Amino acid sequence: MNNVPLVSVITSNYNCARHLPDCVSSVLDQTFDSWEHIIIDCGSTDNSRQVLESLKHPRLRVVHESFCGVARARNIAIQQAQGEFCAILDADDLALPNRLFRQIELLQNNPEVVAVGGDIQAIFFRHRLWERVLRRNNRTVQLPYRHDEMMLFLRSVLSPIPHSTLTFRKTTFQELGGYREAMEKAEDFDFILRFGLHGRLAGVHEPVGVLHFGVAGSHSTRHRPHGRDALYYAFLALLFNIACANGLKCVQQDIEKWLDGIGKQGINALQGRWGWKNLMKRSKCLPLASRIILLKALIFHLPAAVACRNRPWWPAAYSPENILKEYIVTGRKED
Repeated sequence: MNNVPLVSVITSNYNCARHLPDCVSSVLDQTFDSWEHIIIDCGSTDNSRQVLESLKHPRLRVVHESFCGVARARNIAIQQAQGEFCAILDADDLALPNRLFRQIELLQNNPEVVAVGGDIQAIFFRHRLWERVLRRNNRTVQLPYRHDEMMLFLRSVLSPIPHSTLTFRKTTFQELGGYREAMEKAEDFDFILRFGLHGRLAGVHEPVGVLHFGVAGSHSTRHRPHGRDALYYAFLALLFNIACANGLKCVQQDIEKWLDGIGKQGINALQGRWGWKNLMKRSKCLPLASRIILLKALIFHLPAAVACRNRPWWPAAYSPENILKEYIVTGRKED
């Protein structure tokens, strides 16, 4: 391996000691050779420090910080990264052996692509019987892998790139200013959306990681404060970034005020409506797996959409741009 690695694998950890050995091993097992692994531990109160000391190897660098939240932690780690590319891998997830090889190959062969993802093997931890019946415990989840399809997902407030599969150019990260630390939740959605508005997204059409869902006290939830949920912040990110991309002048507080006004039911209704619109717009072109994901979002939020159909803002809710122009930028009242 060259002295300077081509890719830096970034792992933020907070009280995930029991997952760290498998996470580190999955990076060591990569078929791609030119990498370094940076783990930033944010004030863990379990035995993470002891576990990390036992996992020392030449390509692993450990950074210890006081608790600072996941967005800040990743910014700190990436600032120290030597690689031309950065690959995110949360402490409780695994990278499959060909992940780095396939993603770096895609980025090197397509200079217009700024960030890539891939399919995943999902492991679900459920407690309710009906969820166990409806979902196999371990299954492959196929995701869109073309830029236009991925942007349809983002406009439906759905992420086309699970964060532990995200690999991107460090130069683009610097141009975008890194993760927005003011985003208490959905900082990953905001980050991927800004990459998509800046350049082209792509995906590897095969599983690149093993992700765990439904784990009590997961890595992501440990890092985040209570309060507004992640969907609220994803909507905030979508509206704010589309406003900036279209030259619409508004501040984050204006969007927050409007979202607070429509409430959780209104937010759910909007996601269902935008998901349906995007499904109908590209239904024949989208892969079956992508259509199913959009359809699930529609069905899940259908009751909220029906309940909101007579709300004053509903006619304008055909697209994020309409909402911005008619209710947020102009300050139009909902009467």
